[in-house]
Amino acid sequence: MLLDESQKVSVFIDSSKLVSEVKMYLKERISKQLLIDDICTDFGISRTLLTKRFRQETGTSVMEYFMRIKIDEAKALIRESPLSFSEISEKLGFAAPGYFSKVFSKYTGLTPTEYSKYASKRRIIK
Repeated sequence: MLLDESQKVSVFIDSSKLVSEVKMYLKERISKQLLIDDICTDFGISRTLLTKRFRQETGTSVMEYFMRIKIDEAKALIRESPLSFSEISEKLGFAAPGYFSKVFSKYTGLTPTEYSKYASKRRIIK
């Protein structure tokens, strides 16, 4: 629920609704590089309000959540598509393949190559 300029006031009294809308917004922009300020501007709310409400509802920060959905999508692409790691990195809006690999490793404990090998073995076993 993006607000036009005339509606940009703190209308999100219901935290669940705000968080739900932000999650949908993030999923729709998974291929972009976003800053917390971009989200606040588009929703017409303060950074403090957004971060507080999002953490209360999810137990994590907005940007942490955004990165997790990017990594979940990367895992699916590694398993299910013929895209290279560089193509996946670009598709998901990472600045460089090396940064993608670093973030992927941080969140999964595996490099993209290790994850790909692991996923391939699991497919063969099933």
